Order: sequence, then structure tokens, then C-alpha cells
Amino acid sequence: MRIAAVALGAVALAVFASGLTAGFVSDAWIFLERADRHSLADVFTYAEAQRSGFYRPGIELMFWVEYRLFGLDPLPYHLLALACHLGTAALIGAIALHITRQRIAAIAAAAVVALALHAHEVVFDVADLHNALGGVLLSGAVYACLRRRYILAGLLAAALFTVDESGLLVLPIVALYELVYQAPRSRAALIGATRTLGPVAAVTVLYVLWRLTGGGFGNEVANACKPVLDCLGSGLTAFAGRFMVRPDELIGPRAFALGGGVAVVAIVLLLQPWRWVSGRAAIFGAGWAVGSTVFFLLALWSYFPDRLLYIPTMGAAIAIGALAEEAGRRLREDRPARVAASIAVVVVIAWIALGAVSLSRRGEAWTAAGSRARAIVEQTVALHPDPPPGATLVFAGVPHSLEPSFPPGNTGPYLYNNGLFAALWLRYDRTDITVLELPSAAPPLGPAVFYLTVGADGTVGRNARDQRGAHRGFVQSPERVAIRRSVAEAVVEVPYPLLADPMQWIQGYR
Repeated sequence: MRIAAVALGAVALAVFASGLTAGFVSDAWIFLERADRHSLADVFTYAEAQRSGFYRPGIELMFWVEYRLFGLDPLPYHLLALACHLGTAALIGAIALHITRQRIAAIAAAAVVALALHAHEVVFDVADLHNALGGVLLSGAVYACLRRRYILAGLLAAALFTVDESGLLVLPIVALYELVYQAPRSRAALIGATRTLGPVAAVTVLYVLWRLTGGGFGNEVANACKPVLDCLGSGLTAFAGRFMVRPDELIGPRAFALGGGVAVVAIVLLLQPWRWVSGRAAIFGAGWAVGSTVFFLLALWSYFPDRLLYIPTMGAAIAIGALAEEAGRRLREDRPARVAASIAVVVVIAWIALGAVSLSRRGEAWTAAGSRARAIVEQTVALHPDPPPGATLVFAGVPHSLEPSFPPGNTGPYLYNNGLFAALWLRYDRTDITVLELPSAAPPLGPAVFYLTVGADGTVGRNARDQRGAHRGFVQSPERVAIRRSVAEAVVEVPYPLLADPMQWIQGYR
């Protein structure tokens, strides 16, 4: 078991090595800029309950500590995320071992998580620290509950609530386990097991009440999931397709998704799950995967990044571990059973291997994205090394991602989907510069306005209007801004409060 664990860790390290030096992109710059500017007392203000945005004070604290330890060297940030990811894989393997008592199930479950393609954002995107920490805390809390260490589980759940909203899943996952494993025994056993969930339940209730004091739950990406059945159906289909497919140039995504779906159905029928000894483990894992997927669909509809598959993959890994254990059992039976088991083993190994290869290629893409994001900042500073106080930099053509997103979108590698202003603030070591991207409804105010264009290859050059020296105001909101043009210049009239406070629209980041 130890040899298998060490070997799996070595393979995972080799697979992730291609992206461990990837530079910072997008939202990571926002966290780093805040860490640079804020004091420790400022960081603790994020613990206040609020409705807008995500509630993750623990992440702000972690970035504050990391920034003071590592500065702008991305390697330690990625190593911490990878350590959390491998810790999650180990804990999922421990959960599988606990409920099946079979080492093959534990090894298979740990391998599925460790080499999951959808972990590329978790490890390679520094801004996704909440999923890296959240994964190890959630799996740790569940494992502690299964081992009847409820005080520890409550403490881990409390820590999880400070880094990610997925802490709300701990109680349902553990309740599902008790329902699957205790209900068949007796009602008294189920009631007794439920009562011991007190610490986790208490922490969950306190967290919900705390969030309600700040106005409830809310974030900037969620839309109403209506009608519920329709969006759940399409969402579950999309998540299942993304979980099965290995979206790289190795094979067409649609063909692989179709073939993968047929293979799964065939394997299930061949292995006759109604005869499984580890059937309850498969039910528990599948319930974890489907339940957490529904949670994210309802909470973040219609947002589908790969990182939202991270927690569902943990449950699926347990189910696949049960399948591997059953396949190992069938290999010792008659010939038809051995054939079915062999097919299952080959398909699962090939699926994991394709994921590992794609994961390594994603690491290379994240490295390229980080280099390009850094180059955009450095080229901007080379063009305008010392903008006057209050200057505005107006960009056209800022790339949001390295390449077109894989369907249904919203997945990395990112470039500057967000965070260009924070990257420039850090580079200039000042926050009196306004950064706008075209198209924008905010007018370019200030003593100087510089227009720049980012090419398809990431090169930054002066915009034609900047080369002419005619810094013309622009605005896409006619009801708020009236523009009077003359031959020499554009006069921008902006009503209060924009004119009184031109930085007001970005105060949320400060």
C-alpha cells in the first residue's frame, strides 16, 4: 500500500511538473495586490459577513501570509496547491479503504483524484487556492466523521467555511453515508449515527446564521436556475460530459464523450452491479458526485468551469474504486466474468492515462499563459514607465484566455479575464492609475489618458489615437455622459457622482 502511494505521488508530481512554474494570471493578481497593500488588521475585516461576492476570509489570510513568504515567485504557490491536492487524493483513498476494506479500491480512488484532469485549475491557477484548501478540508472532515471523530470533523468544517462555501456539503455527504450504511441495519443505528453529527451540524447552522446577518448569500456569477428541472437536466448532462471527456487534441471531445458513455453503460451491465459486494460504496460515491453537482448548479448557474468538477470527482472516485474492487473480485471467477472485469480495468486505466497526458499539456498551456500575462504588463511599463498621478491606461484587445475555451466554456488557462489593473498596480507600485478595457462604460478621466492595443500574440503597442496625442474621452452610456466634440479635442461632461469620484467604480477591489 505504501509503495503504491509513493508511486502514485511520483507519477502525479511528474504529470503536474509542466505547470508548476506557471506565472500569475487573472484573479491571482487581485489577491496578490490586496496582500501587498493590506495590513493584517485589514485582512481580518474580510471575516465580516457580507452578501456581495464570495465569503472567503481564510483565503485572504493565506494570500497575505504567502505573499510575505514567497513574494512574486509562483513556484511555492503551486507547490502548496499541489500538496493540498495530493492530500485530498490520499484522504479520498482513505475513505474508500474505510468503507470497502479493500486496498485496490483505495488505490483506484486515490489515482482518479490525483490524476483528475479537472484539477488543472486547482493546481495551476494560483487564484483557485480556495478549491485546493477546500478539497483537503472537506475530504478530511468527511473522513473524520466516518472515523467517529466528530469534534475534529467540526473543526475542519469550521476551517472550510472560511475558505469556500463547499463546507455546506459536509453534512449532506456524511448524512448520505449514514443513510446508506446504517439504515439497512436498523432504525436505532441510523438515529444513533445521526445524533453524533452534532458538531458538524452546529458549525453549519452557525455559518448560515452568520451569513444571514450580512444579508444572505450572493455572488457575482450566479443566475436563477429556472425552470429548475430543465436547467438541472442540461447542467447534469454538461457536467457528465465534461467529467467523461478528455478535451484535448488527442481525440475529438464529442466522439470521446459518446464512446465513454457507451463504455460506462457496457461496463456496468457486464459487471452486474446488483451482485456487487461493494454496491453501497458505489451508491455512496455516486450520490456524493451527483449531489455536489446539483449544489453547484443551483448555486452558480450557469457557470461551468472545470474546477467545479473537483468535488464531484471525489465522489466519482469512490464509486470507481468500488468498481475496481469488484473487477478484481470478478477476475477470480469464470471466463465471462474475467472478460467483463478485464474490459472494465482497461477502460478505466486508459481513461485515467488520457487524463494524465491532457493534464500535463494543460500545465504547458498555463505556463505559456503566465508568460504572456507577464509580458503584457512589462511591455506596458516599457511604453509608459512613469505615468503622471491620476493617469488612465485604456486597453483594447486584452485577451481573457490563452485559447478558445473548451465547451461549454469558462475554463482556463486564463490571461486577464480579470486582474489587469491589479497586475499594473503591483508593477508600478501605486494605485493612483486607472485601467480600463474597451468597451467600457466608464470615461477615461485624469490628467493624461494613454491608449494601448494588445495584439493577438500578446504584444502591446500604442493605439493610433495615443500616437496622435489626442486623448479622446469615450463612453458607451449616453444617459450618463454627454459628449461635445471639437476639432482639437473631445470634451467629456460627466454628471455627479462619477466626476466627483472617478475611482468609485473600482472601489470594491480596494
